[in-house]
Amino acid sequence: MRPDDVIRLRHILDAAREAVGFVRNRCREDLNHDRQLVRTTVGRTTKTITISIPPEMDKQIEQVMRAEGRTRSELLREALRRYMDERRLRALSLEIGQNAREAGLAKEEQVNELIYARRHGAE
Repeated sequence: MRPDDVIRLRHILDAAREAVGFVRNRCREDLNHDRQLVRTTVGRTTKTITISIPPEMDKQIEQVMRAEGRTRSELLREALRRYMDERRLRALSLEIGQNAREAGLAKEEQVNELIYARRHGAE
């Protein structure tokens, strides 16, 4: 078994022990009155997914994990957040360009004014 698999199993076991301790001496009726109990036992705030990556990329991820003291999940969540932010920015840029062409704006300062207005909620 790989060392990270052992670590992962220990984390799972720790989480299971903590969950058992948290619900000990509780009953179904407690779910109606204890919001923290509901959050910890009923719904997850994250979803587990499986992805495939090349071995070299995995090595790079592990190097960053060690260097920054972060988990793989933290690094991949950050990478996905950045990708989604960049994607939204590209879409916004295309929309602004289209709006500028439709409005007959040709000068850079006119486009900059449109960008400023869009970013600050003015229509």
